[in-house]
Amino acid sequence: MTSPKLTRDVVSAYFCPRWASLLACRYGRIIVYALALTILASEFCFFRLHAGTLFGDEAAFACTTDHMRATGDWVVPFIGDNPHLNATPLYNWLTVAAAPWFDESPLWYRFWSAVSGIGCVLLAFALGTFLFRPEAGLLAGLLLVFNRGFLFDHGIRFGGMDAMLTFFVTAATLCYAWLYIKPGRAYSAWGLLGVCIGLACLTKPPVFGVFFFTLITLHWLIHRRGESLAVRTAGPVLAAAIATLIAAPWYFLLWRRLGNGCLYSLFIYNSLERALDRTVRDPFCCHRAIWHSSSAFKLVEAAFACAVGSWAARYRRQEWGLLLFLAGGYLLALTAAGKPFQYIYYPFPLLAVLLAGLFLESGPFLLAWVVPKLARTAVLVGVAVAAVLISADCLRALRILGGPAWTHPPFGIYERLAPELAQRHCRYVLFGFHLETCNFEDLYYQAHMPLANRVRDLKELSALLEDGTPILVLLPPITSPQPQLAGLRPEIWLQENPWPIFTYTVLAFNGGSSLIPAAELTRLARGNQ
Repeated sequence: MTSPKLTRDVVSAYFCPRWASLLACRYGRIIVYALALTILASEFCFFRLHAGTLFGDEAAFACTTDHMRATGDWVVPFIGDNPHLNATPLYNWLTVAAAPWFDESPLWYRFWSAVSGIGCVLLAFALGTFLFRPEAGLLAGLLLVFNRGFLFDHGIRFGGMDAMLTFFVTAATLCYAWLYIKPGRAYSAWGLLGVCIGLACLTKPPVFGVFFFTLITLHWLIHRRGESLAVRTAGPVLAAAIATLIAAPWYFLLWRRLGNGCLYSLFIYNSLERALDRTVRDPFCCHRAIWHSSSAFKLVEAAFACAVGSWAARYRRQEWGLLLFLAGGYLLALTAAGKPFQYIYYPFPLLAVLLAGLFLESGPFLLAWVVPKLARTAVLVGVAVAAVLISADCLRALRILGGPAWTHPPFGIYERLAPELAQRHCRYVLFGFHLETCNFEDLYYQAHMPLANRVRDLKELSALLEDGTPILVLLPPITSPQPQLAGLRPEIWLQENPWPIFTYTVLAFNGGSSLIPAAELTRLARGNQ
């Protein structure tokens, strides 16, 4: 195992005297590591964040944000004329408040998610530093910032609430770790923990924040089981009261506007029924989600096993017990629910700390215990393995960042056709894009295509075809063109899937009718008719 003297010797050997004296000091290393992680996380979180178009849930959140900004109604999130109660409004509030800083590009909708991602990296660093040492915190931050899933799949670079919720529950965990290991000023820590849980309940439906708070409370009650019930519950009651004071006003105002149905949607449907709906029973869903998120996270099971071994051997028992109880408890519950999706990200900072502990603490401890001859090199082995895995994750993330950004097909075609549309050389028609049948991005971008025609049925489309102007018609992915366009006799060339995720049926009317392939569509959309 390494020691402070070994750390000073290594630093002195590889750095100039000024840097050596700074890095040999614990607080100096904390400052340098935190600054390095902030710069690195900012680059990966914000690089080309404006590129591409909004997709899926981020388009839904953009719809609610736009409605909130246009109407000044900060209480009820709306999509079209319908309340959108799958999420709570803190992310929308912050996005609307930041509107003067941005134009209406994807960066505006994704900004707070990226900021929260940087915060998650720094919280992982802080938690690893507090529980172990600055090097463990640095490694935890690196493991998190290069995690492909957390970066790209409904995570940090996605305009949604999940990175922000991860930030709040990790901040609550850091507060609890402080009062658990250093119980001085316990009520201040419980109060700050309550603030984090209250904000978490304003970020997503309350099930996630309440569940983490329940785990923390259970751990505290078990840890302080020798004290009276009143003493043990005083801190959790204070945190719950503060969380309620923060979150309850919005829930009350929403109830006054929409009645009991909104509370059922938030507290029952989105918090319980969706979690307990086991239409697909897969006991390995969380394992697969973590396994595919990054190369380093493939060792999470090994990290849990080594943490259990270190806990049993009474090596840093408090630290391992805390991480095992909170991260393991959440993953067990999510596995039982069978719904990992983006919900798997909320314990990722804790898992990053567990992995950092595997490479620098529990792994070297157990390796040196089993093979005493490796005691001096145990940490070096862990650092070497971590460096290989982090390098692989970094290269993978860089390849994705350097690749083309996804563009919503109807909006991408519209942008290329816009000059011709402005001169009335052709028409661009969205056929049957209704609120009930649209994808969120279809619904969002309709408002951003003012030169497009929107038709509801065949009669309206036939009226547009009468003047002979070339027309490009798009149907929603779920619409079948044969019954919808019966009588027009278009020549249809079906494409398997010209664009990722969705297949949009495209018909060109120009003296004849045809469904054109992706290459021909691109040529037509650029005006080379």
